[in-house]
Amino acid sequence: MEADVRLLTLIGPPGVGKTQLALTVAQQLQDLFADGAVVVTLTNVVGTEQWIPAVAAALGLPESRQTPTPEWLVAKLRHKQMLLVLDNFEHLVEAAPTLGQVLRGCGQLRMLVTSTLPLRLRAEHRLTVTPLTGAAAEALFIARARAIDASIEFDEDARRRVRDICHRLDNLPLAIELVAPQLEALSLAELQAALA
Repeated sequence: MEADVRLLTLIGPPGVGKTQLALTVAQQLQDLFADGAVVVTLTNVVGTEQWIPAVAAALGLPESRQTPTPEWLVAKLRHKQMLLVLDNFEHLVEAAPTLGQVLRGCGQLRMLVTSTLPLRLRAEHRLTVTPLTGAAAEALFIARARAIDASIEFDEDARRRVRDICHRLDNLPLAIELVAPQLEALSLAELQAALA
């Protein structure tokens, strides 16, 4: 993340790799922040204001008797120099203004958000995460297949089948990661037919 970017949203369809990218960025950048990086998974958070208690829990902040407010979170994070990763924010996008409020109140806080939708905040910078290229998708599939059976060979016919399977999976990394292990029980031709 560049120095002037305080809010970066990774946008893309489900399964494209936004979460993995965010986790990798957090791991690689955590030492650049005095207070490190904290990842908050919001998949199971219900209600637009519930992202704040989820952040508080991830930070290990003491529970409040009342539902924590943006002002409460600002008071807790005001002097923190950290990267806050909010994963799966798309179902909470209506709460984006409160996220902006926290960001404005915490001058050293940086946020990395994953979402299928933009947050539409003035401070937001967006990076679209796209599916893998055909060659990269095929390489991932073959690597996962060889992790199951190192002796598996991919002749031209097998590579054509892999290309077709990856295309049917829209070259989405998560889909490939979930489907390739099926080669333990199915042949490549059977797997291709199952996806037809």
